[in-house]
Amino acid sequence: MKLTPKVAAQPKWLFPPIERPTCTDTLKFPEDITKLSTQDVSRAHGQYQSLYAFAISQASKADVAVLRARSACMIQRANIARTGHTYGKRKYDIDQLIRVDMKLQVLEQALLEEEIKQTSYKSYVEIFDRYAAALSREITRRTSELQRT
Repeated sequence: MKLTPKVAAQPKWLFPPIERPTCTDTLKFPEDITKLSTQDVSRAHGQYQSLYAFAISQASKADVAVLRARSACMIQRANIARTGHTYGKRKYDIDQLIRVDMKLQVLEQALLEEEIKQTSYKSYVEIFDRYAAALSREITRRTSELQRT
């Protein structure tokens, strides 16, 4: 009996995908945010918040891809262990069949590539979160200065 992965239909409540912001090609974090005008700080904050949202959406897609690739590897291992070639064999012999299976090696390579993407997206999430937080602190600082005067 061969196992096959099932692909679930997308639920109707699913949010539309977050598109890559158009500002990403020209955006550069300012060296000194205290020298920017309030409008520029607010604009940069909005841009980095949109980049943060995009990075989170990409990271979640990468998480799903990793889970799917891991599931495909597990299914392939189970299929190898269930073939007639493994009946009555020692665990060591079954493990050896699993290690030399080319399809499993391809699936594991795909899993590693998805894990690399996952790690890079998570680092972008962290970077954009820190940029947005720095700009948010600057906005808060300026607001509190205005309230004191």
